[in-house]
Amino acid sequence: MTRSEILTENDAVEWLDGWLVPRTAKNRPHRIATRRVRKALESVAPVGWIACLCVRQLVP
Repeated sequence: MTRSEILTENDAVEWLDGWLVPRTAKNRPHRIATRRVRKALESVAPVGWIACLCVRQLVP
């Protein structure tokens, strides 16, 4: 859809399980919770790893 210029990278939609759905806005409570989860994951991850919540995994 991006190649056909129907959507751009700035459109607030995402592809989930074969469906194109509106992406929700991230408000302050969401950002705080995300930061806390990331810090909690990093506190138990091996040294040198970071939590990348955008792809839901820990990466070296």
